[in-house]
Amino acid sequence: MTKDWKYFLYLTSLFALLAFMLLSKEKKYDWNVSLAHDDKNPYGTYVLNQLLRPTQKIKYGYKTFYELKDSIGQQTSVLILAQHFLPDKEDARAMLKYVQAGGHIFIAANYLSGKLADTLGVQTKDIFFENPGHYESSDSMYIRLSNTQLDTARMYYFKKQNTFSYLAPADTSIKKSEQTKTAIVATNEKSKAVALKVHFGKGFFILSSTPLVFTNLYLLENDRSQLASALLSYLPPHEIYWTEYYQAGRLEARSPLRFILLTEPLRWAYYITVAAILIFILFEAKRKQRIIPVIKPLVNTSLEFVSTIAGLYFEKADHKSIALKKILFFNESVQNRYHFTIHAQSPHYVRSLSLKTGVDELAVQRVADSIRLILSKEKISAEELTQLTKHIYDFWNK
Repeated sequence: MTKDWKYFLYLTSLFALLAFMLLSKEKKYDWNVSLAHDDKNPYGTYVLNQLLRPTQKIKYGYKTFYELKDSIGQQTSVLILAQHFLPDKEDARAMLKYVQAGGHIFIAANYLSGKLADTLGVQTKDIFFENPGHYESSDSMYIRLSNTQLDTARMYYFKKQNTFSYLAPADTSIKKSEQTKTAIVATNEKSKAVALKVHFGKGFFILSSTPLVFTNLYLLENDRSQLASALLSYLPPHEIYWTEYYQAGRLEARSPLRFILLTEPLRWAYYITVAAILIFILFEAKRKQRIIPVIKPLVNTSLEFVSTIAGLYFEKADHKSIALKKILFFNESVQNRYHFTIHAQSPHYVRSLSLKTGVDELAVQRVADSIRLILSKEKISAEELTQLTKHIYDFWNK
């Protein structure tokens, strides 16, 4: 028991050390772009979610639009925020059909491509790729609204690295659908469109190439939050379905282990626990019970028994008894193996046994002569017993 307490002490010490390190270290923000509605880090969208909830009902999910098409009606707007928006053909067809019937979809992505973009006649381009020197002029870039019913003179400044892409006419062989009608909603300081309203059938798409303007980093400042509000105001005051599939993938089936691995303190606690268990198994896998005694297997005493019986016969010099047992064993063996029952005294014994067994008649004759000789005598000598044994051996080994 003392030995077990030693391991409990080690584990307790490790957990205490881990707790001290986690509590004492300085809180750091996660600067990865998640665009998740419940993420409070700089590039999450927790603030956007809080701004929308008082005015509109919101549902959240991690499904493709193709999976949603039968569960949402025309009175539901769809919100998609992603760094790369690359829907497959089934998704694109479902979106186009939904909007054509009167639906509304808001898509904000740095990169937009595929069948949907080709049908709507738009593509995203990188301003730094076209003009590398533009990045060196300053570290910020402004965006302003184009709708004359809004404040078009106000400029909203953002980091250039977060607003580098813009929307341009698609340079593809696919002709722009006659059902589309495009209006510029917002532009950057180079007069490049960063937000468009594309009418398609009875509904419309709102396309934005700057998804990061909707993150916590910028919405916490009232000045820049007004731009996000103005862009989202194009959506009718209906219920919003916010799908995060195109940024995060399928996260609806979250397991307890996924939650542990995504939370740093729990993740380290999990790793340390697993390591401690492995160390415990490594050192404690040996037996803890008393030694099992080795039981020797039973000795085969058949040979000793035969040796003892043979010694008794030898001491008595009763050679005939031994010979009779040899003859009896020989006859039983021939009968069992060859189904031969003719007695040695028979005149047909030698030829019949030779034909039955395939043994030379001379060898069979010697055995028969030895048997007849022994059966005809009261006592026999050791030499005669030896002669019988030799003839029987020669018979079986021919």
